[in-house]
Amino acid sequence: MQIASSSMTSPNLALQTAAAVELEWTPELDASRLTVWAASSVVTVSGAVGSYSELAAVGRAMRRVRGVSSAIINVVVDPAAPQGATDGDIRRVVERALTWAPAVPSAVKSQVRNRHITLTGEVDWDFQREAAQLAVEDLRGVRSLDNQITLSSRTRVETAEQRLEYAMLRNPRLDARSVTVTIVENTAILTGHVATLAEKKQAGLATWVCPEVTKIENRLAVRPDSPRLR
Repeated sequence: MQIASSSMTSPNLALQTAAAVELEWTPELDASRLTVWAASSVVTVSGAVGSYSELAAVGRAMRRVRGVSSAIINVVVDPAAPQGATDGDIRRVVERALTWAPAVPSAVKSQVRNRHITLTGEVDWDFQREAAQLAVEDLRGVRSLDNQITLSSRTRVETAEQRLEYAMLRNPRLDARSVTVTIVENTAILTGHVATLAEKKQAGLATWVCPEVTKIENRLAVRPDSPRLR
């Protein structure tokens, strides 16, 4: 792990150090080739990792750091693939992984090109779309992944917005007092503000419990100094 050196204000240096420590203490990630820079609550992580799952872990780690309003991930995947492995080899492993994942419907299909996986198909629930990604993102040799799986349309329910706001208020990991939900043609639009990137992510996850929602536009602003529930 490297920390970019430059003349910095104390808040930026403290945030940069906190982000670097969080990366180093993430067990599923080898942070030895990463560099961290912080400026005005925005953290930039650059470098390389060995797998797509490690790349995803970088983003999750930054969401756990208090004071980060935005994270720029300039990290490339440099996989240690099996000697002589081809796209065909990876495709067969991907198909087997999707078939054996109990939460992934048969409607999910995959394509592999230049070690890049594209998932397509239509499913009923977001957890099925998430399960498909989780089933393949840890596979060796995968350089990147594009989850294009869509959700099937459902009938609108008049109280969907209110039910979503109540669900968020019940969520112990989210202070949703400043979050507003608007549903337009099965798209949930989240506006307002939260205190951390983790809360912004949690608000999006909470929205998927509503069966009327097939797409989310998470426009929540992150304000690290926002008051929080105690």
